[in-house]
Amino acid sequence: MKMMFVGRLARVLSLALALIIISGLIMPVALAQAGEFTATVTGGALRLRQKPDDNAKVLGRYKSGTVVTALADGERYCRVRTPDGKEGYMMKEFLTFTGGLPPMEDPAALPEPAGLAASLAKVREAALARGVDPTKPMLALTFDDGPSPVTPEILDTLKAHGARATFFILGKNIAGQEAILKRTAEEGHELANHSWSHPHLTKISDSAVRSQITRTSDKIQEVTGQTVITMRPPFGALNRLSRRVIADMDLPVILWGIDTLDWKTKSASKTVSAMMQGAGNGVIILCHDTWPSTAKAMETAVPQLVAKGFQLVTVSEMMSFREEPIKAGWEYSHLDPKKIISVIPYGEEALDP
Repeated sequence: MKMMFVGRLARVLSLALALIIISGLIMPVALAQAGEFTATVTGGALRLRQKPDDNAKVLGRYKSGTVVTALADGERYCRVRTPDGKEGYMMKEFLTFTGGLPPMEDPAALPEPAGLAASLAKVREAALARGVDPTKPMLALTFDDGPSPVTPEILDTLKAHGARATFFILGKNIAGQEAILKRTAEEGHELANHSWSHPHLTKISDSAVRSQITRTSDKIQEVTGQTVITMRPPFGALNRLSRRVIADMDLPVILWGIDTLDWKTKSASKTVSAMMQGAGNGVIILCHDTWPSTAKAMETAVPQLVAKGFQLVTVSEMMSFREEPIKAGWEYSHLDPKKIISVIPYGEEALDP
């Protein structure tokens, strides 16, 4: 009796073991058929990139042990979806796959080119379409620290004269001013990043720098739908660590050639004088859309600049005509007219010789 029981138990255990082995062989196949592949990050924090390229924009970093969904295989990178819902590319050598590798990515299914170069190409095309002629003088007015109750007055003046400008947004000032920010975007102005709370980026950690920039860019996009492609550090100050973070985020650094000191003088006449004396082709002028005196200055300066033949364009519009493309992490305070590319204005055709 005892021997019979032992024999039955042995057969049951053998059958169970066989089922476990079979299920282990079948499960990866089932997962593969369902398109369910996972991978675990190993060897420390791993970057999620926008494209399968070592220099592509970083969308985030994920610590060792993070489990991601593998969507498509590639030569060196695998397209994945992270636990927070982001899709991008991770290096395969730092991933441990469960259930095998996903199917190879179809090149035809790759997203449209992204990143700074692609964004500037679209900006240039739109600028030409609205009549910007790079063979004629261009000047970029920039305004820091908004949005504020003063911003609409400046927008009114710009609109009245067909001018565009770049507004370097302070993230913490968006709350309660969302309608102003939306109007700024809707009227064709560029929204750029000026940090969240205006700290010295040289005096905070690299993770804090990233947070300052990310929070502001994300909020701008949430409110307006516009993607930020340029930034200006508070006080114009950067060091090696903060510049590396900014480069990693695919953002060029826009400084200025003319500082109106409007924040210091709070004088409309002195602001106008600084603008008119410093005006020139490729010049970037620094103002602030937080002072009533600056709004008053624009009522005089903008029509005078237009009358002198300047096209008042956004920073990205102006820089999109640069012979050598601007680079993430590099600083730019003006556009050298000698480096403006030669293009045929939109809608015109070259004449036969």
